[in-house]
Amino acid sequence: MRTLIAISVAIILALVLAIIVVGVGAHHGNNRSGYEKPLNQYFGTALVKISSGNTTYFGSVYIAANLSQQERGYMNSTSIGNCGNASTYKCVGMLFVFENDSVECFWMKNTQMPLRQLWINNNYTVVYAYNASPYSTSSICYPGMYVLETQLDIPVGAKIVYPANGAQ
Repeated sequence: MRTLIAISVAIILALVLAIIVVGVGAHHGNNRSGYEKPLNQYFGTALVKISSGNTTYFGSVYIAANLSQQERGYMNSTSIGNCGNASTYKCVGMLFVFENDSVECFWMKNTQMPLRQLWINNNYTVVYAYNASPYSTSSICYPGMYVLETQLDIPVGAKIVYPANGAQ
């Protein structure tokens, strides 16, 4: 009889533990960004000025300036985000800022959305663009001082000035 009671108690405890684990997993599943916190808890934001041909506009970007932020990037995110809700400018993506013009490699492992990756030189000119696919483990490398991950169709040759001054 004691064995039957012990087995019953063990089964009940296992079920309770399973319910708790599934509940915690469901809570994390409801977080649309895949992070424990919104993107603006990990990244600062700034304005950029985007010029292509006769068109110029300002947008807000998340800034990935240190290695930890650059490794995190848009990993597990399902959207570009809103750059913290505080911006009066549309969030256009995430800008990776490096110390100098150097070869920088990107991949899309654990990134759930397609992104256009733009390598930008120290003169703020887009020198290379790549349309990256979700979850790709292909590493794409090109020289640049900045890389902008966006969903906008910004062409090679466009100017993306960071930080933007004179926003109107």
